[in-house]
Amino acid sequence: MTPTGEEASGVDTSNSSLRRPALVWVAVWGVCAVVLAVSWVLAGQQPVADWEASAFEAVNGLSDVLADAIWLPMQVGSFVGMTLFVLGLWALTRRARPALDVAAAALLAWAVGWTIKGIVDRGRPVALLDDLVERATATGSGFVSSHTAVAFAGATVLAGWLPRPWRPVPYAVAALVAFGRLLWGVHLPLDTIGGAAVGVMSGMLVRWLAPQRAPSSAG
Repeated sequence: MTPTGEEASGVDTSNSSLRRPALVWVAVWGVCAVVLAVSWVLAGQQPVADWEASAFEAVNGLSDVLADAIWLPMQVGSFVGMTLFVLGLWALTRRARPALDVAAAALLAWAVGWTIKGIVDRGRPVALLDDLVERATATGSGFVSSHTAVAFAGATVLAGWLPRPWRPVPYAVAALVAFGRLLWGVHLPLDTIGGAAVGVMSGMLVRWLAPQRAPSSAG
């Protein structure tokens, strides 16, 4: 019997093959939900755990030169910084869709993050720890880090529009934002862990609701 075009090309069109990507997405979303839940519970405990205080102090105690160098990329997680990034992406690519998707994910992560802040009553490092370098002043609840949530939401969406070799880059920038929040003394590690989970979940939700067309060089 002559093989069909699908069989000849080696493409598996079975239902299990088609379901596999969706199952992976559900699994990743579920892991992020668990990470958020665990970090939420731990963040509500007082005093700050020794491991978290030690991790914060190790980063926060690094040099002012590094803090100054990281300040600009850290602004990607701010409302103004993300707005400028979205406008720049629009101008650079001359395509509205990627920029709008990034903006939607960032706004969703920001809204979810601030909703959680209103529920979880956790102070900033300056209110919870005695020995720290406070390079910036921040008010309100520390959990979750909205900067980190916005950055990871944007990274999750942007990665879907990039060729495969470039996909780690947005996540590296988002991780730099989280690192910067500790270095500048405005968030504790659990704040950024919870924020990263919120961001990835928000970005994945936008990608699911508005499926992307992968670039031809994605591999």
